[in-house]
Amino acid sequence: MYGTYFPNAGWIKKGPNLLNIFILGIISGSFVLLLLIAKFASYYSTKFSIDETKINKIISEIFIFIGLYQDTMLL
Repeated sequence: MYGTYFPNAGWIKKGPNLLNIFILGIISGSFVLLLLIAKFASYYSTKFSIDETKINKIISEIFIFIGLYQDTMLL
């Protein structure tokens, strides 16, 4: 969605290379966010002896919230 919205809104200049850089930034940002979540979950589970199922539930709730938030932004 943002790959078409931002260029049409004028926030990103139109061009094949610029759009590829934008998409690469989205991909790398998502990867870094997921990596940080995994590292913090691993750290806190060992430090506080938290059950992994609880951490998985919390992470899934975060992603469900993000997904619902983005879905409401499309309306």
